[in-house]
Amino acid sequence: MPRRPQDADESRHIAVALGRRVRSVRKDRAWTQSELSDLLGISTEAYGRIERGHALPSFPTFLRLCRILEVGPDVLLADCEQLAESPAAGGNGSAERLSQDIRALDPRELGALQLIVDGLLRRSGRGSAGADN
Repeated sequence: MPRRPQDADESRHIAVALGRRVRSVRKDRAWTQSELSDLLGISTEAYGRIERGHALPSFPTFLRLCRILEVGPDVLLADCEQLAESPAAGGNGSAERLSQDIRALDPRELGALQLIVDGLLRRSGRGSAGADN
């Protein structure tokens, strides 16, 4: 299925918000891009594209980034939450697209996604009924 222009715009905005947050946390740690890219096992150029919002990290790279920076996924995705709640993101088919994407995840990725969702809900004060399992 071809991507809609709205999807590309959404991804671009999310990439920029994520990149800004990653840069902020990296600078708080007083690390260079080169140091963090070495720890991640990706090129400095690839890492720079993530920070500038020109690319989104793969899911495994995102999880390594959280582990190395010692932050939860919710911290890096905090600015993305407002984008996900924006009217542009809530068009018809968004929920169905998300549902299809979730169904395609393997069990390990699904577990990681649940951690991300739980963290975002805790951060926003909405909690999750299943979070205390």
